[in-house]
Amino acid sequence: MIKVMVSNIMRVFPIIILHTLMVGCKGKKSEIAISNMDRFDKRTIHITKCEERADKFSSDTLTVELEGGIKLLWDKLNDRIIKDSVFLALGKYHINKNIVNSISDTTNLYLNVCSKSFNLRKGDVAFIALCDLNQIHIAKDLGYQFDVYDPPCKYPYGMLDCLEFYRDEFKEKILRIYFK
Repeated sequence: MIKVMVSNIMRVFPIIILHTLMVGCKGKKSEIAISNMDRFDKRTIHITKCEERADKFSSDTLTVELEGGIKLLWDKLNDRIIKDSVFLALGKYHINKNIVNSISDTTNLYLNVCSKSFNLRKGDVAFIALCDLNQIHIAKDLGYQFDVYDPPCKYPYGMLDCLEFYRDEFKEKILRIYFK
């Protein structure tokens, strides 16, 4: 009896996890019916699936729109900003205030990055853009120094986690230094 019960739990467990991951979708939803084919258990489990999220992340590139209509391309395979003509044009000028203001944007992009414990947010992409364009100096401007790199990661260990907790403070410091 216990063996049969454990077997049924193991069959339903991945479905429960799938359902947990899908909760919170704001886009178009559809129902998926999964039938248990066990002859002793004829239940059907309904799971809500977010089609918008699946469509949004179907390619290897994600367009991240920052404040002021600035659109940056994020390479999901390599965890970095694509240095296209728009990105390179941003580096030719003084630090962009719209990018700095975007640091406080906590919109979840539902992407994992190797050097961050949480999902990537729009504000993280804005901060990375400022770092990649060499427009801010983290140690000098913010008083933090990040020296540890995990070889496959392009960003120092702890930098994006620190940003997660001090996002508004970092933004205010950068605005105070560059836009007095």
